[in-house]
Amino acid sequence: MNINNCPTCGGKVEFSPSDNALKCVKCQHIFPINAGNFVVKRLVTDALNDEGYKDWEGTSRSYQCTNCGAKIVLNRYEMSTKCQYCNTSSLIPTDELPGLKPDGIIPFRITKEQAKAEFSSRVKHKMFISRKFVKNLPKLELGATYISSFDYSFHSFSRYRGIQEETRKRTNGEGNIEEYTVRVPFTGNKMFDFGDLIVESSDMISQTQINMILPYNYKEVREFNPDYLKGYSVGYYNQSVDDGLKRAQAIADEKLYSMISGEYTGAKTRVVSLQVNTTYTNQKFSYLLVPIYFINYKFKDKDYLNIMNGQNGNVGGNFPTSKLKIALFSIFIGLLVVGIPLAIVLAMMLGG
Repeated sequence: MNINNCPTCGGKVEFSPSDNALKCVKCQHIFPINAGNFVVKRLVTDALNDEGYKDWEGTSRSYQCTNCGAKIVLNRYEMSTKCQYCNTSSLIPTDELPGLKPDGIIPFRITKEQAKAEFSSRVKHKMFISRKFVKNLPKLELGATYISSFDYSFHSFSRYRGIQEETRKRTNGEGNIEEYTVRVPFTGNKMFDFGDLIVESSDMISQTQINMILPYNYKEVREFNPDYLKGYSVGYYNQSVDDGLKRAQAIADEKLYSMISGEYTGAKTRVVSLQVNTTYTNQKFSYLLVPIYFINYKFKDKDYLNIMNGQNGNVGGNFPTSKLKIALFSIFIGLLVVGIPLAIVLAMMLGG
């Protein structure tokens, strides 16, 4: 459906997370979005032939923030010139568009109004959060953005060798049972298929921040349709598919090590050394857009930026903290470390 203004009243049409459809902001008329729920992955080598300028069906424009350097893609009918990352009005148009067109998208499920209420509810449970901040939340500036991600899948074949330490029992010369350990070498092969290894491809958000708001439900991935972008912006990817593949393989390496080590670890066994050599084949990827809210606000003359998962409401980032709460917690831990019983520590902290 290629509409940007309501044919009934002429109002602006935007994607509505609560309706999972386009909606007129004036008369509230709903327009369904036609998009499949199956995204086909491509061979990683295909990306090399797909780089360079590729118009997103004539629907997008590219901007760069002169303040923080972020590259953002907006629907060409959007008039916003505010950067979603640093909340400054410093976007300038450029001729550069992402070389790859998205294959799929996870649509927003939380509206901007719901995001503000969800933020207020969730920050109350954050550790060391300032009570003054919770009781009187400042004005929140929300930026709704789809962040670029690469979704990888591949087959792995690993050859490994290691040393396993095993605890055994025996009867000594005095007739008593005693335990002893032996080290036993082991070797083997392992095959495993990886699917949906997600790597964020924008350096404007750290992996630590992303981890704070995971997981996403990738069963809700839909085929890319520019209608989902109406009323929202897109964070331009700035890492190559090949670089993303290396990060995905590093994640797979850690998982394989843990899986193999776990097979040789038990109540009386543990792995003391392990070497794993892995070959990856049938390497495929898809380019996905995932929903994030950037939440900017000022508290006690200090600027803060938090992020929210636009699908489930998980919140991450740095929050205004209470120095008193941190100090009391430090004292609490210190008393426990020196060996004072927990009941006494609690009584002291509560003034009993």
